[in-house]
Amino acid sequence: MPNHPSPTPTPLPSPHRNTRAIVRRARLEHLASELLRLGDAMRPPVPVENLYAHPPHDLWQPDPAVLAHATETTTPDIYHNRLDLARAVAQQISGSAWPLRLQLLGPHPLTEGEIEMFALALLLPTGLLAGVSEQQRTPQTIAIIFQTPINQAVTRLGELGYLAPGENDSLTQETTD
Repeated sequence: MPNHPSPTPTPLPSPHRNTRAIVRRARLEHLASELLRLGDAMRPPVPVENLYAHPPHDLWQPDPAVLAHATETTTPDIYHNRLDLARAVAQQISGSAWPLRLQLLGPHPLTEGEIEMFALALLLPTGLLAGVSEQQRTPQTIAIIFQTPINQAVTRLGELGYLAPGENDSLTQETTD
């Protein structure tokens, strides 16, 4: 009987290499959309302050310190606090026992990267961005309409394929100069 080495698993072909990450992102997007729907918040700019302060179905207890921080304007970017609040919502969702979250994402808390993804999906929902005309779908206009930091508008538009790959990098560089 010949001695053959046991077969080694082959890596997934490149088109399928990121399948888990793509599915996870889609589930985060779905969860953000559902939270916005439940909170009657599907309009730009997303009323993230109200969503955090009055969570649908009492999914979490709002922290008064987080709300107080959200009303401060200590940074030059007036919309930065909205992003912080969206992250706070993501952190609350991360630790919640919301059945839909558990069904879509399992019992483990969100990673820092997933919290950031969820926060951007909350502030710049795919469905609302799709409803913006092509002429208005520039980072500068989106940042104004959705009241988000411009670099986040650039990131989100790039993620969703509204910006060409090179355009995303050059616009991000411009916004940080």
